[in-house]
Amino acid sequence: MFSKILQTNRLHLKMLSLEMANAIHLNSMDEETRLFIPDEVFATEAIATEVIECRSQFDANKNGPLVYAICLRDETVIGYVQAVPMQNDWELGYQIAKPYRNQGYAREAVQHFLPWILYELKIEQIEGVCLVDNKSSMHVLKACGFRYLGRFNALYQG
Repeated sequence: MFSKILQTNRLHLKMLSLEMANAIHLNSMDEETRLFIPDEVFATEAIATEVIECRSQFDANKNGPLVYAICLRDETVIGYVQAVPMQNDWELGYQIAKPYRNQGYAREAVQHFLPWILYELKIEQIEGVCLVDNKSSMHVLKACGFRYLGRFNALYQG
């Protein structure tokens, strides 16, 4: 059905496809997503479709946000994980839909995604950044081996 890139005990990480647009849209609509990653809120299925179409062009060249769906074994799309190019580095991003949070899915997806994406991009490190109020994301990053380097003020471009 969808092009699988990784498999864990409970999850599949897959290339985004247009068939996922409605799930991507619905998964993005909760208040925590609006607060912590406002640029990843897709108000309609049509907007989610446009974003999937746009991002698919980056996959071939590995020059833009590389976004992969996190799916349960039954193909339910529960979130995404991504590598985003920054000025001189890459940044990790992820989101899990509200009904699936606090069940270890983000940690499981990130732990399996990291070695694969580092190899694919031929890089040695990737940055994990989160808002100071996002305690769940801080926990995921720590559980996945990230080191806390400090707190800084930045303009969020959401």
